[in-house]
Amino acid sequence: MSKTAKSFWNMVYGFSKNQENQKGFTPTYLEISKNLNSKDEQVFEAAVYSLCVVANQKKEYQSQIVALLTQYVKKSKAPKSRISYIKKMMEEQGLN
Repeated sequence: MSKTAKSFWNMVYGFSKNQENQKGFTPTYLEISKNLNSKDEQVFEAAVYSLCVVANQKKEYQSQIVALLTQYVKKSKAPKSRISYIKKMMEEQGLN
């Protein structure tokens, strides 16, 4: 399997515990969170949705993701529509 295909499946299904313990591992949610600053509304919404799904599925990252989104809501000068979208997605995923 090519490196690109492996990284795609790692993104979809997550890394194995062996890979997570490697030095220098960056959790996928940190890469996704960079898109919260995107000017493209669709990219922003996809990032929020993805973060909420990861937090719901991977309990070990849930507190960090909730803290990240909560901090974004409190400190960001983003439009109210973005703030309400984050709150809505967190509520739908049960991350209150």
